[in-house]
Amino acid sequence: MTTSAFILSVVVIFSVLVSECSSSRVQPDSWGRFDKTHVYLRNEISEKVVFHNHCYSSETDFGDHSLTYGQEFTWSFRVNFWASTKYWCDMWFDTEEGVHIKGGFHVYKAQRDSDLCSNNCHYSARRDGVYLLRNPEIRRGNGTVSYELLYKWP
Repeated sequence: MTTSAFILSVVVIFSVLVSECSSSRVQPDSWGRFDKTHVYLRNEISEKVVFHNHCYSSETDFGDHSLTYGQEFTWSFRVNFWASTKYWCDMWFDTEEGVHIKGGFHVYKAQRDSDLCSNNCHYSARRDGVYLLRNPEIRRGNGTVSYELLYKWP
């Protein structure tokens, strides 16, 4: 490999890295580290229903949590360099009528959620499914923000 080909290769690789680091998926703070992302999971099913969840990633397991109406489980983390960070939650509850509802889904996927909720992802477990509060910067035509159904119970 000639010197000029080597220099060209280094410039191309450096350009790709700079482009990736400045993309919306990877958001460094003022010190060059990645901002923390916060996930909030709230029980808004019913005052008489206890909502259970078990959230984890390939590296972290938060164990089982039981939330009464209005309670919230939250955690924070930094998205990895490749923006491949994912968290899964198994969720279940018994309705007031005694019907057992259970489901699970990726509550956080870096490449999906950087646009949907940025660094603050607020989820609301409701009777028909799990809702996500859309990114406040992404407003509806009337200027409001709202929760949108992201996952319907099976």
